[in-house]
Amino acid sequence: MAGPIPVTRARRCWYWQHLAATRRVRLLEASDDFARLWRSGDIAPPGSRIKVVRHASVGEIRLTSTSMLVSGAPETRVVVYTPCDEEGRDHVRRVRTLHDPLIGCPPHAKPLSVMRAEQAAAKETVPAAARTPEVETAPAAERAAGSCAESSDPASL
Repeated sequence: MAGPIPVTRARRCWYWQHLAATRRVRLLEASDDFARLWRSGDIAPPGSRIKVVRHASVGEIRLTSTSMLVSGAPETRVVVYTPCDEEGRDHVRRVRTLHDPLIGCPPHAKPLSVMRAEQAAAKETVPAAARTPEVETAPAAERAAGSCAESSDPASL
């Protein structure tokens, strides 16, 4: 049996262009505001952006997001987030020193210790024979807080 069919860079590029065009058409049809903005051509080039992260333990952290291409891998980017101002630096320092940080979006945040206890309890309720081998990754509780799928109100994220 033959191996998998290699996906060429040109094919991947075509796919993403097609996907973007399809989504753009849907947005143009669905939103007069988007259509007006698209026609204006007023778009931002790649580079630095200001991002605001709402951390459950310390509040809003303003970060500069800098996206950089990786030489030799045109589809790969490295994104670096750095605090925009002294307040952002203070918030990042506080996050690093938290003993038991809150994890998750603000309405559903729990202390890391509680999440770890819940994970341990869940593991104990699953029979050993039914467990799948664990992959060595960071526990979900330790990943940075992101958006919450349960909340549709952007103000609550």
